Amino acid sequence: MALTFGRGRHADAAGKAPTSGSAASRAAGHDSAVVSEWRAAVEESFTGTLEVGERAHHGHARLYLFEGSLYSVELAGYVADPITRLVTAGAISPADAAGLRSSATPERVAVESGLVTIDAVARVHQEYLLASAGAALDARLGRPRRHEGEVTSVLCTEPVSVDDVLAAAAMRRERRESTWRLVSTEATPAALVVRRTTSTDPLPSALPELAAVAGAIDGVRSVDDVACSLGLTRAEAVHLVASLVAAGFAETVPGTSGHAPDRLLVPEQFGEVSVAAGLSNPAAASVTAPSTDVMPEAEPKEAPVDPEVIARIEAELAEAMRAERDLAARIAQMQEQLAQARGVHP
Repeated sequence: MALTFGRGRHADAAGKAPTSGSAASRAAGHDSAVVSEWRAAVEESFTGTLEVGERAHHGHARLYLFEGSLYSVELAGYVADPITRLVTAGAISPADAAGLRSSATPERVAVESGLVTIDAVARVHQEYLLASAGAALDARLGRPRRHEGEVTSVLCTEPVSVDDVLAAAAMRRERRESTWRLVSTEATPAALVVRRTTSTDPLPSALPELAAVAGAIDGVRSVDDVACSLGLTRAEAVHLVASLVAAGFAETVPGTSGHAPDRLLVPEQFGEVSVAAGLSNPAAASVTAPSTDVMPEAEPKEAPVDPEVIARIEAELAEAMRAERDLAARIAQMQEQLAQARGVHP
């Protein structure tokens, strides 16, 4: 199954990723009922969906499987925005993004017109897949129902094995939680507000996503809200915000955001927030270029910079990127071996 494209739409199903079928996965908080059913689907080379949760309560997910491997996840109340995410990464311009949004398949058009590489799109799709898969299992929605033959062309990746998804989900959760503790031990990313300090030093990294987050934090919106506006997952936003806070470029605001979203801002909110079904795409019609201007509302503050903390976060980001590259390479190798075993040329 090759990478395919589809227009992001409201997903009335939710998907979270299991960790493993063993005691280790249960300790990690994943839903063993879903893991067990998924492993059974692997044994049967099942193609279709595993649907978990109840539609009546708008807390359900669909895990799309091809011969037992996961290639897409839909979460009730969440609409991914890969085009905005590509703008945040500096892969395409806001002007190009505005033109792409009129297409039914904007990512395909972006690739075919040479605006972005298919690898860049695949990385974005994989991030949404792993974040959504990890969230669905943590929600513990019970034993899933099978729907044989159901397929989708929305936010697809190359099929990923159950073990690779579970391992990645467990690693991502541990890193997200440990990094977030550097920012706050009291409030969650869904509630905590961050603002810029008056520091005018250069940002600690040239990463486009870091500049985008630095320009988006405004002392009003929560970290999850900022992530949504940039097409990021919570996992990505947490690492970026932690880098800014550790370097003295951002600080937390006393109290929490009073904004109650009517949709899931990030995949990781699945199971945390109840939303109504049938929502339209929350993505903004246009995307502005990232700004790194100092927020005038920020009070002057001597923010201590801890080089050890910055080095640790940068090392974790580098390790996470290496791990995801290794995962993608292992998936490609397995697919080539499978094709050779079937006598099919890739």
